[in-house]
Amino acid sequence: MKKSSIIDAVFVIMAVLLAFVVKAYILSYDHSYQDDMRAYEGYYNVLSDTLYSGFIDLDARQFIGSNDWLSNHTFFFFSKLVSFDFFSTMVYMFYTYLVALIFVKLKLRLAALIFPFTFYSIGIASSGLRLTMAIACFLFLYTNRRYYFSSIAVLYHAQIIPIYTLAFDKSKAKKTFLISIALVAIFLSPSLVPKFIYYYHSNTIAIFTSFVSLYGVFSILIAGFLSCRKKSLKLILYILPTAFAILILGAGRLNIILYFIFLLWLLECDRVNYKGVILLYMFLVYDTFKGVMFIESLIDGNNGYSGIVF
Repeated sequence: MKKSSIIDAVFVIMAVLLAFVVKAYILSYDHSYQDDMRAYEGYYNVLSDTLYSGFIDLDARQFIGSNDWLSNHTFFFFSKLVSFDFFSTMVYMFYTYLVALIFVKLKLRLAALIFPFTFYSIGIASSGLRLTMAIACFLFLYTNRRYYFSSIAVLYHAQIIPIYTLAFDKSKAKKTFLISIALVAIFLSPSLVPKFIYYYHSNTIAIFTSFVSLYGVFSILIAGFLSCRKKSLKLILYILPTAFAILILGAGRLNIILYFIFLLWLLECDRVNYKGVILLYMFLVYDTFKGVMFIESLIDGNNGYSGIVF
């Protein structure tokens, strides 16, 4: 094994261990101040004492506001094997492992160690279990060129759907986006439509915030242009649907999706120049500050997103 490969492996392992520290000690397993995770834990614990016949008749919307087939069955299966804290921690560590692999491939080893302390890590670890599962599923399958299979990731969380724009220019993956839309229409529409209406009305109350939230889109575009100018047009095409969704529904978790579109686009570039590297680290430093803001808002008001505009 090459020395560089060993060093890469060390950085990935360290990133995963740091993710455990964030989950277990910084956020802690006290979910009393984490509305979303408290709801997930309650649902998970109910499933641990429920037979499959009872599970089929159970409406998950009573607990977590969503009734998605794949998420429900994943929760049911693991609830029979491990505790909720163990399950949620393993999902989060696997998610961090996949992100760390991307940073290592981009020759940004230090970024892998900073990532667990950023908003894109802390925000998802404290309130977005289904979204964490969706992104992890997508990253694992997509980066291993299992494009068609990556469509199932949308069954964990519909908000991930803009990320499938990455498949538009890949000859073996053009149908992936259409498959994901079909899966959403078939399996998620009953629970998705009410959520869409809720987010839409919530966002139109503060339409200015909606436009301000496009800062993420413009930041990514600038970083992309400076990082890999030759493929910047592709990046624009990739993120346009996400920008449109942000205008309608607000930024929130969509900025997380935007960030991963950017990272996966960078993998398509032959080389990231030094300007791009500097900007990436500036993003990570800023997002670490944003992660601190998220925790403060989470503790103060049970909603980490409430205190974040930029």
